[in-house]
Amino acid sequence: MFPAPLAYPFIGGQKSYAGLASKKGVALTVGIAAAIIGSSFLIWYIPQSSPGTILGPPRGDNEVIGDVYTRHNDLATNMEMKFDQWKNNGTGSNDISTQIVSAKSELEQMRRDLNNHQPAQEWKESYSIYMRALDDYSAYLDAVESKVKANDRTDPDPKLNQEWRGLVDQSVAAMPI
Repeated sequence: MFPAPLAYPFIGGQKSYAGLASKKGVALTVGIAAAIIGSSFLIWYIPQSSPGTILGPPRGDNEVIGDVYTRHNDLATNMEMKFDQWKNNGTGSNDISTQIVSAKSELEQMRRDLNNHQPAQEWKESYSIYMRALDDYSAYLDAVESKVKANDRTDPDPKLNQEWRGLVDQSVAAMPI
């Protein structure tokens, strides 16, 4: 006949091991699995969300100033629209004041982007002029802020607007493209 079966713990259900899994062990296993899944997601997501910053090649002079130019023009258009809404009683003073503070913060980030990039010699003039344009736009925002604080629903001095726009045009003309 057949010999008696050996008592293997996982074969034949001889013993119950249901009580061996502690809460600490389960939590540790779940934590390790979450870390692996999270790190896999980050390895995929970071290059997708910020191309050229962490793993990509460095940005060229044209790309940096072009990005600042685009963001600056978007900001100026948005602020102009918000100021017009405020002048027409479409929004409150607190809303436009918050927008101005946010715009100044964005301007500082643009300045840092230009300052942190070391352009080639032929780009330095364009960068320098654009830095002045950002400074003049900041002065324009200060004038808008003064109008809002005084509840003066008229446009700021048009020369302020013309000055920063003229410097942007000069910067573009100085680009070695």
